[in-house]
Amino acid sequence: MAHNDQDFHLHAGDESPLAFTVTDEATGAAVDLSAVTEITWALAADAESAALVTKTKTGGDITVTDAVNGKFEVALDSADTDGLNGRYWHEAVIVDGAGKRFTVATGEARVYPTVVS
Repeated sequence: MAHNDQDFHLHAGDESPLAFTVTDEATGAAVDLSAVTEITWALAADAESAALVTKTKTGGDITVTDAVNGKFEVALDSADTDGLNGRYWHEAVIVDGAGKRFTVATGEARVYPTVVS
């Protein structure tokens, strides 16, 4: 179910919601998120490194915006990316009502430095 190359960019310190749509890779149909018990999104230096930023649905940082159509948003605060500069790895994982874990997005996050403070 993972969708690779879900790349995005932003400026360090920006508050920015990240919008995701979960679809079935085989059919392209939206995945219903109504029974999802957890969504976790993480940002790390690379796929092998520990997370620098982690956001969760149960922690209140991820909102399912349209469950039937597979849409959710990750809320980034300015402190999450303040001081970052460069290319990073990100991924999103959902856990369904049966406890099954699915990676639904992976990709590169490019964080540009902010010159105006």
